[in-house]
Amino acid sequence: MQTLYHIWKKKYIRCIIFFMYEIELKAWVDDVSATEEKINHFAKYIGLTEKHDTYWRIKESENGIRIRQETGKPITATWKQKNLLQNEIELNTEREFIIGSTDFVNDTIPNEKNAEALKNSLANFEDFLKLSGFEIHLQKYKSTKTWHHKTDEFNLITIEISYVETLGYFIEIEILSEKNDDKTVTKAQNCLHETLQKCGISKERIETRYYWQLLKEEK
Repeated sequence: MQTLYHIWKKKYIRCIIFFMYEIELKAWVDDVSATEEKINHFAKYIGLTEKHDTYWRIKESENGIRIRQETGKPITATWKQKNLLQNEIELNTEREFIIGSTDFVNDTIPNEKNAEALKNSLANFEDFLKLSGFEIHLQKYKSTKTWHHKTDEFNLITIEISYVETLGYFIEIEILSEKNDDKTVTKAQNCLHETLQKCGISKERIETRYYWQLLKEEK
């Protein structure tokens, strides 16, 4: 589903870069059990993952890079350009690096050798960020349940319910697209709102701030 954009190879770092448009919404969840029950009626449960996100930023800048470590997946580095559309829908231009050796990325079951190589890749990439003037801004710990859903217009709609440490429970509904033309975005907007309604959550619970902004306010 993702489009290969570029490959950068170095001794310990191999970054496979993807370029996608992320159309999504995020909302607060008040009754987790009731929401999960509604989702199970129309979407397929995928599983539970733990996510540890580290946000790196240059001082006085609003832009930054997120490094994500997630259960069963290679480490990724992502940066986004956020645009808030009508009806509180986000259209994010997303660029994502997969950090690690080619062998690790292709392995379905990572071995000890690849795990060690991955640690080296992460350490080298973090050194690169420090030398470039980046500093750790915030860290986020998130436990996420994921479901997949599809409609006649979109083959994959990702629904996640996450517990974010210190913040609480959220639902995220996301459509990834290689296009951001008006027709595609409008269809996606309608689909996201319809899916949110099926989950039993009102539009008033939609949250447009980034997680890092919410976490910063909690400090």
